[in-house]
Amino acid sequence: MSGVQAQLGHALETHVFGRTQVLMGRNGGKFPYGNSVLVQGTEETILIDPSKSVKERIGELPHIDRVLLSHCHQDHVAGVHLFPDATVETHPLELDAIQSLEGLLALHGVPADEQAAFTDNVRTHFAFVPRPDAMAFVPESTIDLGRVRIDVLHTPGHTHGHCCFVVYGGGRQDEVVFLADIELSGFGPYYGGPNSCLEAFDRSLTRVRTLDHEWFATYHHLGVLQQPAFAERSAQYQGMIDTRERKLLRFLQTPRTLEAAVQHRIVYRASDTGAHTDRNERNMLRQHIARLLSRNLATEVEPGLYQAGT
Repeated sequence: MSGVQAQLGHALETHVFGRTQVLMGRNGGKFPYGNSVLVQGTEETILIDPSKSVKERIGELPHIDRVLLSHCHQDHVAGVHLFPDATVETHPLELDAIQSLEGLLALHGVPADEQAAFTDNVRTHFAFVPRPDAMAFVPESTIDLGRVRIDVLHTPGHTHGHCCFVVYGGGRQDEVVFLADIELSGFGPYYGGPNSCLEAFDRSLTRVRTLDHEWFATYHHLGVLQQPAFAERSAQYQGMIDTRERKLLRFLQTPRTLEAAVQHRIVYRASDTGAHTDRNERNMLRQHIARLLSRNLATEVEPGLYQAGT
């Protein structure tokens, strides 16, 4: 029976859909926390994306046979250390990021002068422990747990190995799509990492918006949505890509450099400052400019100088 129940010991909500539970994180799953998914079959029990908040639930969880990771950003692997005997699996493109610290640094694209601080942060605040025994799952495959199954959908863009999971366990009311970091927030899609891709994210959003299931769960922010709310929010979320592009085209009415666009702030707010924000904005706008050029919506009038129109 579907519904919501409060966990009395720590006041974290759990949304229950038959054999599937969405374990809500602290602060509505806002970073650095997140919402994890527990799936209990008759043969195996799987936990997807164990967040920092899972530690508060550890005494009430069943035995976990396998941990699936939608991708390997630090907040999604923060609870992996709690399950040393479980099999850990992720997309083959991101396997290095859970097997070693070096792989995690590479996935996040951490500059050399920031690696010491990042390493301290992921160890102290996200309890990162490398799992050299981790394995790759097969994208676009089905995992049968016994009376419940999980379809693995490769939905790149946020990272190159990002995946969503569709859980089937009985009737439609027990079907849950875990969207991971397709988070449907008002900020819009994030494709600012070294392994991110604007075009891939756009295609992934088009794909997930065709999914016809009753429930959708995000790792951050919104948590659980029913189909009508998902349809509305996913349209707005994908629409942010075009909104950013229109803003950029307006800015490029006068010839401008990429760096000028970064400082103007197309994606982030003008008040958002700092090297990390600059880097993310730069990575995203670089992709937008490339897309505008490929569609003949902008031209490179001089090396490194871009203008809207042909």
